Amino acid sequence: MATLSAKVSVKGAISLYGMGRFPITMYKEQLEAVLDHEKQLRAFVKKHAKELKTKPEGSRGPVGAEAL
Repeated sequence: MATLSAKVSVKGAISLYGMGRFPITMYKEQLEAVLDHEKQLRAFVKKHAKELKTKPEGSRGPVGAEAL
């Protein structure tokens, strides 16, 4: 898995780098909602593992982003 890094955006959201070509940006409440459903999301991924594809690594975070 790629190295994840995070940065607070200009608008005060959380931007996650290292998961693809572009960052994933969410506000605090949105990220907390995703984290609150971790078990359900992991179960979904496990249940649908044969249907899901994987993406090759290769993205890197920007300079100044905090590694996670």
